Amino acid sequence: YLPIYLQGVLGLKPTNSGLEITPLVVSLAIAAALVGFLIARVGRYQFIAIIGALVVIGGVYLLSTLGVSTNQQTVVLFMIVVGVGLGLLQPVMTLAVQNAIPLQRLGAGTGAVTYLRTLGSALGVAIIGTIVTNTSEPYLNPRLANIQGASQLVSAARQAEGTLTNTQALQPLLTDQNIRDQALHHAQQIATTQATQAAVAQATAQVPTDTPNYAEVIAGIKAQVTAQLQVTVPGQVKQLFDQVLAVGKDALAHGSR
Repeated sequence: YLPIYLQGVLGLKPTNSGLEITPLVVSLAIAAALVGFLIARVGRYQFIAIIGALVVIGGVYLLSTLGVSTNQQTVVLFMIVVGVGLGLLQPVMTLAVQNAIPLQRLGAGTGAVTYLRTLGSALGVAIIGTIVTNTSEPYLNPRLANIQGASQLVSAARQAEGTLTNTQALQPLLTDQNIRDQALHHAQQIATTQATQAAVAQATAQVPTDTPNYAEVIAGIKAQVTAQLQVTVPGQVKQLFDQVLAVGKDALAHGSR
Protein backbone atom coordinates (compact mmCIF):
# COMPACT_ATOMS: atom_id res chain seq x y z
CA TYR A 1 0.00 0.00 0.00
CA LEU A 2 3.00 2.31 -0.21
CA PRO A 3 2.19 3.24 -3.84
CA ILE A 4 -1.38 4.18 -2.82
CA TYR A 5 0.00 6.31 0.01
CA LEU A 6 2.55 7.96 -2.27
CA GLN A 7 -0.04 8.72 -4.96
CA GLY A 8 -3.10 9.41 -2.84
CA VAL A 9 -1.56 11.29 0.07
CA LEU A 10 1.68 12.79 -1.25
CA GLY A 11 0.27 13.35 -4.74
CA LEU A 12 2.98 11.58 -6.75
CA LYS A 13 2.34 10.33 -10.26
CA PRO A 14 2.18 6.52 -10.72
CA THR A 15 5.58 6.43 -12.42
CA ASN A 16 7.18 8.53 -9.70
CA SER A 17 5.62 6.42 -6.95
CA GLY A 18 7.19 3.34 -8.54
CA LEU A 19 10.58 5.05 -8.63
CA GLU A 20 10.10 6.11 -5.01
CA ILE A 21 9.93 2.45 -3.94
CA THR A 22 13.22 1.64 -5.71
CA PRO A 23 15.33 2.37 -2.58
CA LEU A 24 13.44 -0.35 -0.70
CA VAL A 25 14.21 -2.94 -3.38
CA VAL A 26 17.82 -1.83 -3.79
CA SER A 27 18.50 -1.82 -0.05
CA LEU A 28 16.91 -5.28 0.22
CA ALA A 29 19.18 -6.65 -2.52
CA ILE A 30 22.32 -5.07 -1.06
CA ALA A 31 21.57 -6.28 2.45
CA ALA A 32 20.83 -9.81 1.18
CA ALA A 33 24.16 -9.88 -0.68
CA LEU A 34 26.12 -8.62 2.31
CA VAL A 35 24.47 -11.05 4.70
CA GLY A 36 25.52 -13.91 2.42
CA PHE A 37 29.16 -12.87 2.68
CA LEU A 38 28.79 -12.44 6.44
CA ILE A 39 27.31 -15.90 6.96
CA ALA A 40 30.02 -17.46 4.81
CA ARG A 41 32.70 -15.78 6.94
CA VAL A 42 31.14 -16.26 10.40
CA GLY A 43 29.40 -19.58 9.83
CA ARG A 44 26.38 -18.68 11.93
CA TYR A 45 23.08 -17.09 10.97
CA GLN A 46 20.81 -17.12 14.03
CA PHE A 47 21.87 -13.70 15.30
CA ILE A 48 21.39 -12.20 11.83
CA ALA A 49 17.78 -13.40 11.78
CA ILE A 50 17.18 -11.71 15.14
CA ILE A 51 18.77 -8.45 13.97
CA GLY A 52 16.82 -8.56 10.72
CA ALA A 53 13.52 -9.10 12.54
CA LEU A 54 14.23 -6.19 14.87
CA VAL A 55 15.12 -3.91 11.96
CA VAL A 56 11.92 -4.90 10.12
CA ILE A 57 9.84 -4.20 13.22
CA GLY A 58 11.52 -0.81 13.60
CA GLY A 59 11.00 0.00 9.92
CA VAL A 60 7.33 -0.95 10.02
CA TYR A 61 6.89 1.23 13.09
CA LEU A 62 8.51 4.14 11.23
CA LEU A 63 6.15 3.59 8.28
CA SER A 64 3.20 3.68 10.68
CA THR A 65 4.13 7.28 11.55
CA LEU A 66 3.69 8.52 7.96
CA GLY A 67 1.07 11.21 7.53
CA VAL A 68 -0.15 13.94 5.22
CA SER A 69 2.73 16.28 6.09
CA THR A 70 5.49 13.67 5.66
CA ASN A 71 8.02 14.57 2.95
CA GLN A 72 9.36 12.20 0.31
CA GLN A 73 12.86 12.05 1.78
CA THR A 74 11.48 10.73 5.06
CA VAL A 75 9.46 8.08 3.26
CA VAL A 76 12.56 6.97 1.32
CA LEU A 77 14.59 6.74 4.53
CA PHE A 78 11.94 4.63 6.25
CA MET A 79 11.68 2.33 3.23
CA ILE A 80 15.44 1.82 3.24
CA VAL A 81 15.21 0.68 6.87
CA VAL A 82 12.50 -1.84 5.96
CA GLY A 83 14.48 -2.99 2.93
CA VAL A 84 17.61 -3.59 5.00
CA GLY A 85 15.62 -5.58 7.54
CA LEU A 86 14.00 -7.75 4.86
CA GLY A 87 17.38 -8.25 3.20
CA LEU A 88 18.82 -9.50 6.47
CA LEU A 89 15.86 -11.74 7.25
CA GLN A 90 14.70 -13.41 4.03
CA PRO A 91 17.91 -15.23 3.00
CA VAL A 92 18.40 -16.47 6.55
CA MET A 93 14.94 -18.02 6.62
CA THR A 94 15.68 -19.93 3.43
CA LEU A 95 19.06 -21.03 4.76
CA ALA A 96 17.55 -22.16 8.06
CA VAL A 97 15.02 -24.38 6.26
CA GLN A 98 17.70 -25.85 4.01
CA ASN A 99 19.81 -26.74 7.04
CA ALA A 100 16.87 -28.30 8.88
CA ILE A 101 15.75 -30.82 6.22
CA PRO A 102 17.42 -33.85 4.67
CA LEU A 103 19.50 -33.32 1.55
CA GLN A 104 17.12 -35.32 -0.64
CA ARG A 105 14.28 -32.96 0.28
CA LEU A 106 16.26 -29.78 -0.24
CA GLY A 107 14.35 -28.75 -3.37
CA ALA A 108 10.96 -29.38 -1.81
CA GLY A 109 11.88 -27.40 1.30
CA THR A 110 13.19 -24.43 -0.68
CA GLY A 111 10.08 -24.48 -2.87
CA ALA A 112 7.86 -24.59 0.21
CA VAL A 113 9.59 -21.49 1.60
CA THR A 114 9.03 -19.62 -1.66
CA TYR A 115 5.41 -20.76 -1.83
CA LEU A 116 4.65 -19.74 1.74
CA ARG A 117 6.35 -16.37 1.20
CA THR A 118 4.18 -15.73 -1.87
CA LEU A 119 1.05 -16.91 -0.07
CA GLY A 120 1.83 -14.65 2.87
CA SER A 121 2.28 -11.69 0.53
CA ALA A 122 -1.10 -12.31 -1.11
CA LEU A 123 -2.87 -12.73 2.22
CA GLY A 124 -1.10 -9.68 3.60
CA VAL A 125 -2.33 -7.48 0.76
CA ALA A 126 -5.91 -8.69 1.25
CA ILE A 127 -5.80 -8.26 5.02
CA ILE A 128 -4.18 -4.83 4.88
CA GLY A 129 -6.71 -3.73 2.25
CA THR A 130 -9.54 -4.67 4.58
CA ILE A 131 -7.88 -2.92 7.50
CA VAL A 132 -7.27 0.26 5.50
CA THR A 133 -10.89 0.40 4.31
CA ASN A 134 -12.40 -0.40 7.72
CA THR A 135 -10.13 2.11 9.45
CA SER A 136 -10.52 4.92 6.93
CA GLU A 137 -14.30 4.72 6.59
CA PRO A 138 -15.20 5.62 10.22
CA TYR A 139 -12.63 8.41 10.06
CA LEU A 140 -13.87 9.74 6.72
CA ASN A 141 -17.68 9.74 7.01
CA PRO A 142 -18.11 12.10 10.01
CA ARG A 143 -15.77 14.61 8.38
CA LEU A 144 -17.66 14.46 5.09
CA ALA A 145 -20.87 15.11 7.00
CA ASN A 146 -19.38 18.38 8.26
CA ILE A 147 -18.86 19.64 4.69
CA GLN A 148 -22.05 20.83 3.02
CA GLY A 149 -22.66 18.94 -0.21
CA ALA A 150 -19.71 16.56 0.29
CA SER A 151 -21.82 13.49 1.02
CA GLN A 152 -23.82 13.95 -2.18
CA LEU A 153 -20.63 14.41 -4.20
CA VAL A 154 -19.01 11.25 -2.81
CA SER A 155 -22.24 9.26 -3.15
CA ALA A 156 -22.38 10.18 -6.83
CA ALA A 157 -18.75 9.07 -7.24
CA ARG A 158 -19.50 5.80 -5.44
CA GLN A 159 -22.45 5.05 -7.70
CA ALA A 160 -20.49 5.93 -10.83
CA GLU A 161 -17.58 3.66 -9.85
CA GLY A 162 -19.73 0.87 -8.41
CA THR A 163 -17.86 0.85 -5.09
CA LEU A 164 -19.34 -0.06 -1.72
CA THR A 165 -17.62 2.50 0.52
CA ASN A 166 -16.71 6.16 0.35
CA THR A 167 -13.03 5.28 0.90
CA GLN A 168 -12.99 3.05 -2.17
CA ALA A 169 -14.75 5.75 -4.18
CA LEU A 170 -12.16 8.38 -3.26
CA GLN A 171 -9.05 6.26 -3.88
CA PRO A 172 -9.14 6.60 -7.70
CA LEU A 173 -9.71 10.34 -7.35
CA LEU A 174 -6.71 10.63 -5.04
CA THR A 175 -4.32 8.44 -7.00
CA ASP A 176 -5.10 9.28 -10.64
CA GLN A 177 -4.92 12.86 -11.92
CA ASN A 178 -6.87 12.07 -15.11
CA ILE A 179 -9.76 10.50 -13.20
CA ARG A 180 -9.71 13.42 -10.78
CA ASP A 181 -9.88 16.00 -13.59
CA GLN A 182 -12.67 14.12 -15.38
CA ALA A 183 -14.69 13.76 -12.17
CA LEU A 184 -14.29 17.46 -11.37
CA HIS A 185 -15.34 18.52 -14.87
CA HIS A 186 -18.34 16.20 -14.78
CA ALA A 187 -19.40 17.46 -11.33
CA GLN A 188 -19.07 21.07 -12.48
CA GLN A 189 -21.22 20.42 -15.54
CA ILE A 190 -23.97 18.69 -13.56
CA ALA A 191 -23.96 21.29 -10.77
CA THR A 192 -24.04 24.17 -13.24
CA THR A 193 -26.92 22.63 -15.21
CA GLN A 194 -28.96 21.89 -12.10
CA ALA A 195 -28.31 25.30 -10.54
CA THR A 196 -29.14 27.08 -13.80
CA GLN A 197 -32.41 25.22 -14.24
CA ALA A 198 -33.49 25.96 -10.67
CA ALA A 199 -32.46 29.63 -10.79
CA VAL A 200 -34.08 30.23 -14.19
CA ALA A 201 -37.32 28.60 -13.05
CA GLN A 202 -37.38 30.70 -9.91
CA ALA A 203 -36.57 33.95 -11.73
CA THR A 204 -39.01 33.49 -14.61
CA ALA A 205 -41.82 32.44 -12.28
CA GLN A 206 -41.90 35.98 -10.94
CA VAL A 207 -42.47 37.51 -14.40
CA PRO A 208 -46.19 38.01 -15.22
CA THR A 209 -47.25 36.35 -18.45
CA ASP A 210 -48.88 39.55 -19.66
CA THR A 211 -45.59 41.45 -19.52
CA PRO A 212 -44.83 43.25 -22.80
CA ASN A 213 -42.26 41.37 -24.88
CA TYR A 214 -42.62 38.45 -22.48
CA ALA A 215 -40.55 36.06 -24.58
CA GLU A 216 -37.69 38.53 -24.90
CA VAL A 217 -37.74 39.24 -21.15
CA ILE A 218 -37.64 35.54 -20.34
CA ALA A 219 -34.80 35.01 -22.81
CA GLY A 220 -32.87 37.87 -21.24
CA ILE A 221 -33.35 36.49 -17.74
CA LYS A 222 -32.21 33.04 -18.86
CA ALA A 223 -29.11 34.46 -20.53
CA GLN A 224 -28.23 36.61 -17.52
CA VAL A 225 -28.74 33.83 -14.98
CA THR A 226 -26.89 31.28 -17.10
CA ALA A 227 -23.90 33.57 -17.61
CA GLN A 228 -23.70 34.37 -13.92
CA LEU A 229 -23.93 30.76 -12.73
CA GLN A 230 -21.45 29.50 -15.30
CA VAL A 231 -18.91 31.75 -13.63
CA THR A 232 -19.73 31.11 -9.96
CA VAL A 233 -20.85 27.46 -9.78
CA PRO A 234 -17.68 25.79 -11.20
CA GLY A 235 -15.57 27.66 -8.64
CA GLN A 236 -17.83 26.57 -5.81
CA VAL A 237 -17.71 22.96 -6.98
CA LYS A 238 -13.91 23.14 -7.24
CA GLN A 239 -13.71 24.43 -3.68
CA LEU A 240 -15.98 21.63 -2.45
CA PHE A 241 -14.00 19.09 -4.47
CA ASP A 242 -10.72 20.23 -2.90
CA GLN A 243 -12.21 20.00 0.59
CA VAL A 244 -13.41 16.45 -0.06
CA LEU A 245 -10.02 15.41 -1.42
CA ALA A 246 -8.24 16.94 1.57
CA VAL A 247 -10.45 14.94 3.94
CA GLY A 248 -9.87 11.85 1.76
CA LYS A 249 -6.10 12.28 2.03
CA ASP A 250 -6.35 12.50 5.81
CA ALA A 251 -8.51 9.37 5.92
CA LEU A 252 -6.20 7.42 3.61
CA ALA A 253 -3.15 8.43 5.65
CA HIS A 254 -5.00 7.47 8.84
CA GLY A 255 -6.02 4.08 7.44
CA SER A 256 -2.54 3.31 6.06
CA ARG A 257 -0.83 3.68 9.43
